[in-house]
Amino acid sequence: MTLSNVAKVSSWNAEKGYGFAIANGKKYFVHKSALGPISRNPQVGDTIVVTQFLETPKGARISSGVLEGVPLRQVVHDRNTYVPGYYRKRKLKYALAILVLSIPIILLSKCMMLSTNNNDEPINNNSVQTIP
Repeated sequence: MTLSNVAKVSSWNAEKGYGFAIANGKKYFVHKSALGPISRNPQVGDTIVVTQFLETPKGARISSGVLEGVPLRQVVHDRNTYVPGYYRKRKLKYALAILVLSIPIILLSKCMMLSTNNNDEPINNNSVQTIP
């Protein structure tokens, strides 16, 4: 028997944001977060195109899916909304900028150290040295 990736909503509690769907003759728990940012709540009889079923100690659940025929809401993040990974990416950008800016400074200091002798006098490259 092949497993179907389509489930029908059998019950839904809009106040709590979860319900149950039936697929492959089995009852699955569904939370609204598993369906993405949907524009309306699921209703009994709606079809869920399931991308991932999950077996947990509490029972079977749909962990990822799309409510067929229902458009997703456009999610707009304002400055006060937490966006996962945003601060990590920003820290990485700052670390990379510091690294890129520090390399020329280190190289310049090394060149300055090489261009002076132990007496802290600059080496005169124009003088001709004769070998006796």
